[in-house]
Amino acid sequence: MKKKSMKTAKRFCMQCGGTLNGRADQKFCDLWCRSSYHNAERRSIAAEPFRLMPPYGIPSTPPRLPGS
Repeated sequence: MKKKSMKTAKRFCMQCGGTLNGRADQKFCDLWCRSSYHNAERRSIAAEPFRLMPPYGIPSTPPRLPGS
């Protein structure tokens, strides 16, 4: 029985751009690339300005008092 050859697109590491070999769902070429990618993601999220969100069920603007 002959094996069918499937053309697969080249896959590249999300951090360094190197080619990937192995599993079809692989995203990084090695542990260093994976951890440095996720560390950079965490740093960029931490750098975003902190936004206060109103608690659930409480309106974001204070209620108007009668006569004001």
